[in-house]
Amino acid sequence: MPSSCDPLFDEWQKAGNLSIELVLERINLAIKSGNTGLATYLAKRLPMDYQTINDAIVELQDHPNLVARYATQLSPTDFTRNIVQAAFSRWARKDADSARAQLDSIARAQKMTTAERQLMRDTVAWQYMPYATPEQAKWRDSVIQDTASDTLRERRVRLALSQNQPAELALWLERLSPESKNKEEWRYWRAMVLQSQGKNSEAQALLQELTQHRGFYPMVAAEKLGKPYVMVIDKAPSVSPTIPQQPEVQRVRELMYWQMDNLARTEWANYVATQPATTQSQLARYAFEQQWADLAVQATITGKMWNHLEERFPLAWQNEFERYTKDKAIDRNYAMAIARQESAWNPQARSSAGATGLMQVMPKTAEFTVKQAGITGYASSAQLTDPVKNIEIGTAYLDSVYQRFNQNRILSSAAYNAGPARVDRWLSDANNQLDAIAFIESIPFAETRGYVKNVLSFAVFYSYFAGEQQPVLTQTEWNSRY
Repeated sequence: MPSSCDPLFDEWQKAGNLSIELVLERINLAIKSGNTGLATYLAKRLPMDYQTINDAIVELQDHPNLVARYATQLSPTDFTRNIVQAAFSRWARKDADSARAQLDSIARAQKMTTAERQLMRDTVAWQYMPYATPEQAKWRDSVIQDTASDTLRERRVRLALSQNQPAELALWLERLSPESKNKEEWRYWRAMVLQSQGKNSEAQALLQELTQHRGFYPMVAAEKLGKPYVMVIDKAPSVSPTIPQQPEVQRVRELMYWQMDNLARTEWANYVATQPATTQSQLARYAFEQQWADLAVQATITGKMWNHLEERFPLAWQNEFERYTKDKAIDRNYAMAIARQESAWNPQARSSAGATGLMQVMPKTAEFTVKQAGITGYASSAQLTDPVKNIEIGTAYLDSVYQRFNQNRILSSAAYNAGPARVDRWLSDANNQLDAIAFIESIPFAETRGYVKNVLSFAVFYSYFAGEQQPVLTQTEWNSRY
């Protein structure tokens, strides 16, 4: 925290309101949330008889490898165990082998419970994926067998996928919890395991059941069965004449007129959230009819109207996307799917990293793309909130990435999200061993995995609403090895 906060804390402490118990509680919360800077700042507020704890918090922030020493110096309490576990996790991420070697002695010194010790073992096991020696892999798998973490078990399934190990895939799929087994991705891969074992009728039954749902894996399952994917679309009710008369809606209309989208979104979100489900669906439809694409999407999210596909996927700026993709290898539906995933159609969207506008273009990417593609009329990053200029630059960059990865949307989508260099590395790791779906599911970043699946399924929705028919994957994407 900045030093300007010191006088405030001093006065608070003098008034007797900043008790030791409150400081310890706040330190604990800061440690649990990973805010070591705040924890260190607060530790300096502790009195001298807490000096050992203060020293531990301050020194372990930069030197987590000293955790074994402090584990023996600190009398074990729930508070000290939290300090030790947080430092141990940071150490394990830097030096898993050394942390593992000290794990048992640290746990004994702090009188860790079996569950707390398992969490420490889980932390080390994470570091042994994807790369591990045979001995590390054996230890890792023994830990994962005992873990209570579904996330860690699912990571192990993905490791089996990424290494093209069918027997390991079958084994670890069986070890998932019932909740995890019910996820669409693991139901699909269970079907693939059954198919590889010659149990075709069971596999087809699983795939058929999947097709009844909405999204990427249901679309993939339909293609595996050689059947068309059937869209399930809920029709919104007619908009009541009273909707446009509501003061909140009138304020939103005024804000949208002046292109103050972010203020409009805040006003809209607050209003939609207070309404019953029937009104929420009318509001989504009203926004759709007003061509407030981002507000229509926002209303469907607030109301969890997942089958209101027309309102979820408005054909926003369709003419502009047609204009700027007609001379490129990418098609309009794919570019619109990227924009829908990136910004949910908010032209003023801005990420913490600085990505801006409908297609969330980074300023440096814009500068590079403008020069590479010979785009005129671009003077500054402020123009990235202009939908037309953003689409012009964003589609040019997307097309360049698409061309770089041999016109493969799986790879170009992953690169648009995580960067081309990472995709190159993932392809190198896969070494042409994986099919399309295995490659997608083994992407190590959860955000990028979800991003790719969303973009591919969103493109199907956009093709449908444009009166076209497009499969979730092209034949080339299906047939390629990754």
